[in-house]
Amino acid sequence: MKKTILFFIAFLSISNFANSASANIEFSIHVHQTTEKKDSDNKILRDENRSEMLVNIGDGYFSYTSKGTKYIYDFTKKRVLTIDMSKRIFSDDSLFSNIGFREYEFKNRLMLGGALAAAKIEDNPMQQVLSEHLFSLQKKDAHSKLSQTLENDFLLFAAGGKELLSYSRQGEQVAHKDKETFVKFFRYVFGGHPQILDKLLSDDVIPKSIRIHRYNMFHEINALTISAIKNTPKKSFSIEGNRPGVLSNDSDEFSIHLNKIKHSKNMPLENHLKLLLSRAEEHYKNGHYMDTMLAYLEYNLVSGLPFPSTFHEQKAILIQNRNVKQLLASLSPKSKEKAEQFLSVLQNLEKASKQQSHVLKIFEANIQMSLRHHQEAKELFYKALKINPYITGAYKDLGGIYFNEYNAVLAWRCWDVARKIAPTHKMLTQINKFETRLSMDHPEFF
Repeated sequence: MKKTILFFIAFLSISNFANSASANIEFSIHVHQTTEKKDSDNKILRDENRSEMLVNIGDGYFSYTSKGTKYIYDFTKKRVLTIDMSKRIFSDDSLFSNIGFREYEFKNRLMLGGALAAAKIEDNPMQQVLSEHLFSLQKKDAHSKLSQTLENDFLLFAAGGKELLSYSRQGEQVAHKDKETFVKFFRYVFGGHPQILDKLLSDDVIPKSIRIHRYNMFHEINALTISAIKNTPKKSFSIEGNRPGVLSNDSDEFSIHLNKIKHSKNMPLENHLKLLLSRAEEHYKNGHYMDTMLAYLEYNLVSGLPFPSTFHEQKAILIQNRNVKQLLASLSPKSKEKAEQFLSVLQNLEKASKQQSHVLKIFEANIQMSLRHHQEAKELFYKALKINPYITGAYKDLGGIYFNEYNAVLAWRCWDVARKIAPTHKMLTQINKFETRLSMDHPEFF
């Protein structure tokens, strides 16, 4: 009888573990944030606020809700969904935009930090270890040294006399997959040095308390108190009842257009390409040879396909046209002087175009990019895409401008739209390779 009871207890324990392992987990986090800044008299000013986060961890995703906004990180589709819960609208963005920005800014901080160190600036805010801690990235060829101590049952990590993070050894046991996702949640939302996060992942306990210091242009301290873990029925996330839209914190003038084309259900590319070729034929018959050439170039920018046979039949006549000669000679400047000269030529050619001047704006935009006139280039891309919203190559280049401006979210929105229009376009090969490298170099983010 005793053996039977022990077996039954063991069976229940195994069953409960199996059920909890297949369930979602849910908990709340009380966040006490303190921000320290120095005023003009070098006095420290403190600003404090408190907030609550509700966190849900499921298979292949985590979500959290804070201040009326819900964030869902979907690692299966590599997407981030942000829902304004009062307006019932959401944005749908690439997960790559997060690590893409971090890596770009991290490299920039390392360069600036090195310059400040060479200038012997005291209390360098961009020293390597602090940037690693802020972005959860680590310089591969020179790992920073961190200290680890045990104080009042808290593991405390520091570097260069600055506290980075501490967490309680007491907490709640969870399934290993849930602990892995919890660390991902922490990495994305709060940061943390990779060496510390590796240590945090060394067991399957979610700590009751975590305190993280972040050193940027000011000193931010987040003290987290984590509630009891609840097992909830296994389920996926849902955005039902919400519609795609532009969130209130998105002020970019092109976001509405991007949102509209990205979520449009009808993408009649084949019909659009037929329309472009029929326009080219019509321009040719009417003797508008530059517009004919521009229509063929537009066809290639949209689809990535080579010029059709009709172009090769007409080529001998087209390239003899004075405007076409000027156009083809003004696309690839090799110097700043040539870029400025070619820009003027293209602007003048707009007056000779009957219907295709928006294509000239794309080439003008590329020259403005080479001159580092990014705002002027963006405005030209906007104008071209408002006339023809299917120009894949323009979205690819516009995304590049946003990325260089550290706006990785809008960069990937442009690239998402480009892939929706023509997923096999050769101009997108570079973006595909970029994402593949990010996945390989930073698997902890995926």
